[in-house]
Amino acid sequence: MDGSARCAFASLLLAAAGCIGIPTVTIDGGVHALELDGEIGLSNSASTGFDTIDLSSQLDLGDTEYAPIGRVGVDLGRFDFQAWGFTTSTDGSGTVTADFGNITAGSAVESELDLTLAQGRALFDVVDLDFFEAGLGLAVQWIDFDLDVHEQVFGLDESISVQQPVPLLAGRLGVDLGELSPVPVSVELSAAGIWGSYGDLDGAVVDVELLARLQFDLLGFFVGWRQLQIDLEGESGDQAFDGDVTTSGAVLGLTLRF
Repeated sequence: MDGSARCAFASLLLAAAGCIGIPTVTIDGGVHALELDGEIGLSNSASTGFDTIDLSSQLDLGDTEYAPIGRVGVDLGRFDFQAWGFTTSTDGSGTVTADFGNITAGSAVESELDLTLAQGRALFDVVDLDFFEAGLGLAVQWIDFDLDVHEQVFGLDESISVQQPVPLLAGRLGVDLGELSPVPVSVELSAAGIWGSYGDLDGAVVDVELLARLQFDLLGFFVGWRQLQIDLEGESGDQAFDGDVTTSGAVLGLTLRF
């Protein structure tokens, strides 16, 4: 490496070091009061064509569920890293108005859904002021979706199982109102999403969260709203499926920051 190359490399290291500050760790623990909405369809063994059924009105899976949610964030100056996740289960009974796999329209069914969602992201603050931040970066969304539907008369069972990481583009806006007033309140809007093909799936994933925080040194509180839309098609086993599923609802809990 010649002298000019060494100087350029050293300059890059110094620039990166100037963007890294003293680590601040934020740990959130709370509850996500979420509702499930959307439609899903599954082909039968003889055909790839299918209609969709409503998760809420036909499978009775739309009741509000209260899921524990956790989040860990590390702020390194202009670099921001975060991971969150929650898991929930719900069941219901209803009548399908379209074929679902080999379960025919008009059948009485019992359904169970297990859902785990988790996300990790890394952002760089392109704007970093005392009272305002704007960051861009990448995220990975983990989707673990298991739907089991049981037909009650003939004992037929159909299921859709998806376990897939999905890469996302991510961004964040943050306003620290504590810099403008004596109340230590901040507001942040986070979003991540993508459209395309990944693994055996095609479609879109969009995640949006709006949070307000009240932070007193070590202890704080947060309240907000989260919505995640999963619009995907692919294969589960040897059957094609198409689903447009949304989870949405309030989040609230406690924060430790040090």
